[in-house]
Amino acid sequence: MRETIDSLARMLDPTRDRLDEQRLDHVHLFHLFGDPLLRLPTPLEVKLEAPETARPGTTITVRGVLPDSEKTVIGNRRAVVELAVPKERNTVTVPGNRTFSLTEESVKEFNTLYAQANRRVVSRVIVDVTHQEFTAELPIPNLSRAETGDYDLRVYYETPDSFGLGARQVVIK
Repeated sequence: MRETIDSLARMLDPTRDRLDEQRLDHVHLFHLFGDPLLRLPTPLEVKLEAPETARPGTTITVRGVLPDSEKTVIGNRRAVVELAVPKERNTVTVPGNRTFSLTEESVKEFNTLYAQANRRVVSRVIVDVTHQEFTAELPIPNLSRAETGDYDLRVYYETPDSFGLGARQVVIK
């Protein structure tokens, strides 16, 4: 197959003397943009109702409505409802460029920094979904004054044929 493609490229391409270079270029494009024939499903929208503001140490009621779709199989499903610090408020300071050495100490330091930068969820509940609408009681943790502000309220669910996402902002004050 490759010989056939290469012979076609030699006949049709004016830069036929650079086939190895072109092949490498296409491999890089494939790695950068992915497989152009791969079909990724679009998430269905979960509609959310929740208070716009909340106080630390309380609980908010989150109501969700799954999309009305033949792919949304209701019954014995779970939805994850979580409150997370927005990426814009990430306060982790990453050290400047250093020479990396693979030691137990450097791996431990990397893992600690990675956890600080990526563990943004402050509260999470998982609720059973038996109907198109569901309700979740999400506890708001006790936060210091410096930790209050905008938070992302996120919901996601998955069925064998589809998945859905919903999000909105909640101000903790």
